Amino acid sequence: FRYLEAFGGGRIGGVLWPDDRLALRQRWSLDVAHDGSPAEGLNVAWNMLRASDDDYWKDFPRQLDTKTPRLLPSRLRIDRRLGSDWTAYARVQRWQVLQDDTSRIEAPYERVPQIGLRGRQQTGGFELSVEGELNRFTEVSDGRADPAAAARPTGTRTHLVGSVARPYLSPGWTVTPRLSLNAASYALDAPLADGRRNLSRVVPTLSVDSAWVLERD
Repeated sequence: FRYLEAFGGGRIGGVLWPDDRLALRQRWSLDVAHDGSPAEGLNVAWNMLRASDDDYWKDFPRQLDTKTPRLLPSRLRIDRRLGSDWTAYARVQRWQVLQDDTSRIEAPYERVPQIGLRGRQQTGGFELSVEGELNRFTEVSDGRADPAAAARPTGTRTHLVGSVARPYLSPGWTVTPRLSLNAASYALDAPLADGRRNLSRVVPTLSVDSAWVLERD
């Protein structure tokens, strides 16, 4: 089923086998997606792909519309424009893992949630940009993740990336010096081997980018 309305559009698709006589069980898949703008400057998008069992990706490979048939995503994204140069966003990302005991896979972290603010400003010939983000990283919660993943750390990360640049422009060449800062702070749910549960890093970068245009008839 597909729909298109003033607030947005999307699709709902599903497959159901009430009685799979080989597997001796009911089997199904569900694919739902939506993308729309319920208000000016606000965008909401979400999608969910699910299957009934771990063998579904092998038995019905054409039914799962994804490049990662053993990792089925569920995502929710909300973006809000704040003026012309700033955007706030919030996202949630989860996974269903279709495991195979002969070839187990490690699922990515789930983000529950991811909240951020990014923007860009020009003033006095300078270009300022900044993006700050808060992520809560957890393991897959559907009970079928790789047991080895239990050793991975989980927790919260606060991340900030900012830069200030001063472009010098002419018809034939440009030079742009830029000073950037990449900072992150981690709060872990369980201590590391050395007992630490809080870590941080700050990486400053100075770069110069230049482009030249050489023309002749």
